[in-house]
Amino acid sequence: MKPNGRCGKGRATSTPSRNGRSARGQGNDFDVFICYNSADRSIIRRIAGKLQRLGVRAWLDEWEVPPFVRWQDELQKVIPQLRAAAVFVGPSGVGPWEDIEVHALLQEFARRRIRMGVVLLPGSPADPEVPLFMKMFHWVDFRKADPDPINQLVWGITGKRPAHR
Repeated sequence: MKPNGRCGKGRATSTPSRNGRSARGQGNDFDVFICYNSADRSIIRRIAGKLQRLGVRAWLDEWEVPPFVRWQDELQKVIPQLRAAAVFVGPSGVGPWEDIEVHALLQEFARRRIRMGVVLLPGSPADPEVPLFMKMFHWVDFRKADPDPINQLVWGITGKRPAHR
């Protein structure tokens, strides 16, 4: 099992994904790569599930990386295919593996301008520690109800502003 700092790593395999499609070699079939500290796993599952129900295809490691596969190798395969990445920061901050993965995502941002940003979870510190270059992005804040953070997250991932509910 991976230590703290899980990201939505891995490349699709021939097993069907949570959304029912076989995803081998189709990393671009996913709208967003979910990067998170494993301490925040339960809320991440809920948020990723909401995204799926709203039609946003979330890449979450535990949904997409099969057992007995080295997640590090899978992560290296999927990062070059990403369209967007959401880096979640909760009460435990950025985990050590998450930090490494964020730096790889920043390189991809610089190379291809993927959509990416920080998502603050309930209980996260007022001024969370994130890599310096992540501070330049507009953040989504789940500590506040207004504006609706799930709509803000969908907008950040897709570039399309959702209709207000």
